[in-house]
Amino acid sequence: MDKLLIGFTALRPGQLPASHDVTLSVAPGEGQALLDPNEPPTLGTITRGRLVIASESFPRFAPLTFTLTGADLCFTVRRRRLLSFAVRDRDEDFLRLHCSSLWKAAYLHRLFLPFKKRVVVTRVNLAAGGCGAASLDFGPPDVECRSALQIDVLQGEIGVSPDFAKGLKGLVQDGKVELRRDAQGELKLQMHGARMEWELARGVLVGLRVHDSRGTVANLSVLDHSGAGVGTTVSVLDTLA
Repeated sequence: MDKLLIGFTALRPGQLPASHDVTLSVAPGEGQALLDPNEPPTLGTITRGRLVIASESFPRFAPLTFTLTGADLCFTVRRRRLLSFAVRDRDEDFLRLHCSSLWKAAYLHRLFLPFKKRVVVTRVNLAAGGCGAASLDFGPPDVECRSALQIDVLQGEIGVSPDFAKGLKGLVQDGKVELRRDAQGELKLQMHGARMEWELARGVLVGLRVHDSRGTVANLSVLDHSGAGVGTTVSVLDTLA
């Protein structure tokens, strides 16, 4: 699989239905997309299983490069904590995934903006040894304590909200950071040693996990609103021969 169609359905205020389509392309040699169990449809909606979008298996830390059309990505930060990640079209969010909850109290997420074309998402395990308050933001990466995912914007730009504030070493303290499409409507991203696992059940997305070479960066759940006609689906548009 090298080209996927991601369909979003949502309810606007007044219970009015809305839909939006986004394409995700992974070119041969820049990454791989496969379904586990390995029963991908030739064309059409994926109904169940784990869709894996990852770096090439060899070499181990090869970059994953993919292109999005039809959407921007947005991170929201409050008081140095990454609260949510959203897929949006202009100012409207079609999917928002929350990074914090009562069930994930042992973890917190930080967002760094060290360079003009790079963001870094870091997950800190507060229950691990050696994760004192002084090391949460600036200590050396530790496989037991922290894992981080570096995202480089190859095509497109990074924008920030008016209330954006940044501290030492690029640590985002408040505001929104948005990865925006270019004038041609494309957003091309590259991640090193990355692996994304999309859990699909009954034809809709129910969970998303993101890993890098050090470990898990995010483990996010999507509430099932399919009974209300709302959800996120993934379809195969094109397959490799």
